Formats: sequence, structure tokens, C-alpha cells
Amino acid sequence: MRSLYFRKWTDGPASKDALNGAHGFDVDGVLGQYVVLEETAVVPAPKSLSYEEAATLPTAGLTAYMATVGQNDVRDKYVLVQGTGGVSIFALQFAAAAKGRVLVTSSSDEKLALVRKMGAIDGINYKTYPQWSEQVLALTKGHGADLVVDVGGRDTLDQSVKSLSYGGMLSIVGGLSGYDGSLSAVGLLNKTANARGIFVGSRADYLRMSRFIVEHRLRPVIDRVFPLEQYEAALEHLRTGNPVGRVVLKL
Repeated sequence: MRSLYFRKWTDGPASKDALNGAHGFDVDGVLGQYVVLEETAVVPAPKSLSYEEAATLPTAGLTAYMATVGQNDVRDKYVLVQGTGGVSIFALQFAAAAKGRVLVTSSSDEKLALVRKMGAIDGINYKTYPQWSEQVLALTKGHGADLVVDVGGRDTLDQSVKSLSYGGMLSIVGGLSGYDGSLSAVGLLNKTANARGIFVGSRADYLRMSRFIVEHRLRPVIDRVFPLEQYEAALEHLRTGNPVGRVVLKL
């Protein structure tokens, strides 16, 4: 069994009540040998995964699933993913498994070479190309990205909108650079595009994700595993180690 991020969001659209009580946000998280959880806050883990692999799913995995294949048909569509962190790597895996054509941005050519091996059709170094939306358009022959998974927030939203295709979808996931950035309404309007906020997902969404993982034989990418007593070192590695994929604590 795995714990979920939200205690009471079992299915259907989000609501104030369903989003009340997120583990590690407005109620205690699960950093402990023993924790008490509501029945609706636990879910079976995919049997094909190890303990460590399944531990990556409730937040990063489910967020990426809902930002990509959980709400979008990406087959033969261009999908732009930002970076190589936990959510981004999952987004790459999900979209590639669904036959999407995935582009990835990173500041590291070494990491871009790595994501190509994971299924990305190409990568863009945003240090080399600060206006990386121009490279997205070039690589898609002017079409743009049908789906953009934005994890950067304030510093990336403008380029994300410029990267979109006509009728495209912007999945707003995170705010690595802050959540107070401006979103170009005219940019969306001129491309008849849409923007949607992604806040993890429900218990039913998790079960659908689990079936997708088993069907496509996906394995989460784990950067490093720490024992529980080294959780402070794990947090520091997460903050400064620039990991590819997830960092896991093992009981």
C-alpha cells in the first residue's frame, strides 16, 4: 500500500473539501516509522514495482500523469517537458509510452543525451538558447508544442506560452522560480490555446495511473535512495544535488 497526497479526494473534480488536508502541506506528512492514515488516503501500489519505485508515485508520478496522458491524448503530438526532475522525468516517460513526440529542456547537454535514451526525440539547452521557444518551433517545423508541461513557474511561463501550438494545452504544474509570474492572456488568445492547473490528482486517478504503468511496463527513475535516518541528507541532496528523477527514503 502507498499513502496519497490528499486524504479525502477519492474521485471526480477537485473541491475545497477534497483538497483540505494534504500530507506534508497543511497536515503532517509521512516522515516516520509509523503514521496514522485515513482509509481513503491509502491505495495499492503497482505489483510490478519495488517499494522504492512505488514510493515515487503518489505526488510526482500522479502529478505528471495528470499533466500528460491522464487528461490529454498525446499520440503523435508534440509534448514539451521542462527539466529532468521527478515530475518532468515521469512526464517524459508517460508521454513517450503513449507515443507522444517529447522534447525536453535542460541546462545540461549530458542530461539531454540521457533523456534522448529515455524516449525524447530531441532536447534544448536553455542556457544555449535563452529564448528556447524559438527552438521548439524550429524542431517542430513551426507547429509548436501541442502540450507544454510547465514546472518552472514565473521564469518559464512566457516562453511556455510562446512554445504552444495553435489549440495547444499548457499544463501548469509547479513554481520552481515562484508562483507569482504573469501568464500571457493575449498569447493564449492568439493561439486559441488553453491553460490548466495541475494539483496532483485523486485516488481514482492514481489507480488509472497504476494500470497505465503496469500496461506499459514503466519503471520510475530513482536518482538515489537514503535510509530514513538520513532524511536531512536526502533533503539537502534534493535541494543541491540536481537529481535526475526521484530521491527516495527507505524504511
